[in-house]
Amino acid sequence: MLVLPALALLGLWPALCLGQGTSIVYGRLLNPHPQNPPPGWDDSGYPIFSTVSGQLAIDFNGDGQPDVGFNDDDTAFHIYGYGSTRVLTYPPAGLDINSFLPVLPAGTQIGATPPNPDLIWRETLQLNPTGPYSATYNFAVNEGYGGYWQGVEGYTGVEFYIGADPHYAWIRVGTPFIGTHGGYIYDYAYDTRPGAPILAGAVPEPSCISLSVLGILLMFTRRSQSRVR
Repeated sequence: MLVLPALALLGLWPALCLGQGTSIVYGRLLNPHPQNPPPGWDDSGYPIFSTVSGQLAIDFNGDGQPDVGFNDDDTAFHIYGYGSTRVLTYPPAGLDINSFLPVLPAGTQIGATPPNPDLIWRETLQLNPTGPYSATYNFAVNEGYGGYWQGVEGYTGVEFYIGADPHYAWIRVGTPFIGTHGGYIYDYAYDTRPGAPILAGAVPEPSCISLSVLGILLMFTRRSQSRVR
């Protein structure tokens, strides 16, 4: 008696899957040199702490062209874009060409209009010999340290282009230490729909295959329960 409703439910999966379709592509980064970190260190993300760790480039859509990069010049932790990529940041203050990145909380809408009127979309600047950057997460020099990313974890908003169309992405970053420079890059996601905003932390919905497997398991579970009775 319980088998027929389950089969009817399974027959609805194609229609349900069409409604469950997602436009978000997600990616995860890992530490290329895993170790047993001492307290305070986070070994679950890609570390950017000095010129020794090198630079990291992310290609959101896998077309072979990097979209955004990170580096640490032994003084400060920066993000920069390739081509027309822009980063959501505070504007430079006074005569300073430097700008600092906000710590965006989960759920922040990242789109063409900045979520805060104090923020701007900014393209890459090339400063030789230190290299390119769009904005700074944190820094530390003999006189002290600064930046909003001190002992926090949050999101960075990015606008990049596929052809002539803008797309929006989030990147999750962590900076567990206070009073120094550098941090970890954990994961990212972007919306495949041109011009569509994305919420910081949004990930793809469950796939149709996962839903179908769940339905089949439900059917056999109910069949087993009916036989026991």
